Formats: sequence, C-alpha cells, structure tokens
Amino acid sequence: LLACPDEDFSVQWLERQNSGNPGSFRTALRLSNGAPVAAQQLLTSEVWGKRETVCQGLGVAFQQRDLLSLLPLLNHDNVEQRIHWAVSVLLDVVKYQQGATSFIVNQDCFSTIQNMAGLSSAVIFNQISQKWLSCRHDLFTVAGVNRELLLTNMLNQTDLLLA
Repeated sequence: LLACPDEDFSVQWLERQNSGNPGSFRTALRLSNGAPVAAQQLLTSEVWGKRETVCQGLGVAFQQRDLLSLLPLLNHDNVEQRIHWAVSVLLDVVKYQQGATSFIVNQDCFSTIQNMAGLSSAVIFNQISQKWLSCRHDLFTVAGVNRELLLTNMLNQTDLLLA
C-alpha cells in the first residue's frame, strides 16, 4: 500500500495539471483523502460544479434563514454525496469557530464558512451535522423511503435549531 504524497507537493502537481484556484486544488485533495489522481478526477468532472453549487447554496440558505431553499439542491439521486459535501462545510464552520483553520477541508468556501460561523454556536452546528448525517443514514438504509419528505424534515429541524 502506497502512502499519499505530501499535500503541498500534490497541490503543486494539480496546479500543473489544471488552471484555477489553488484553494480548489487543496479542497479536492482533502475531499479525495489526499490522493492527487482522485482529486484531479474530481476537479475535471461535472460533479465539481455541482459541489460548488451545493456549497454556495448552503451559505445563502443559512444567511437568509431559508433552509428549504436547499431542497432542490439536495434532492437528487446522489443525495448522500450532496449531504456529505454540506456536512463537510458545516464541520468546517465548527473548525473555524475553534480556531482550527488549517484543518478546514473546503478551502475554496472560506468566505462562506466565515459568514456562517457568526450565525450560531459550535454546539448548534454539531447538532445540525448530526441531524444531517442521521438523515443520510436513513436515506441509505431505509428501503422505499420518501427522499423529499426526509430532506424536508431534516431542513425543518435545522431551522428549529437555528431559531
């Protein structure tokens, strides 16, 4: 089993392969568990744009306290992946609040994370993350579940936590 190369070395390799934001390279690398080839594939796929849309929508929805606006962004066949991206941002908010900014996964969403950090406490963001992961688990394990209904419930519970 080969170990992943150093993160800075991998970012340099990604910069040579792609044009764009170095924050995006670091984010893709962290979302790919440090594997540069997997990060390259993520960056060049249409999935990357969808991830960016979910992350931006998350920031707007929290800022405007309109969490149900996330429903069309999350309610897709790859809902578990979309919830994963959103939870990674929510946990990055907690990291930011705790001063652990070097461990933030979504480096390309730093301004969104900063803005969200002022909206509630780390305890609330942890509770929200737990609710979202519970919903993701239910979507994976419960056969024939109504996805839209589960997501709506999750978003309504989040709204209550933020109130």
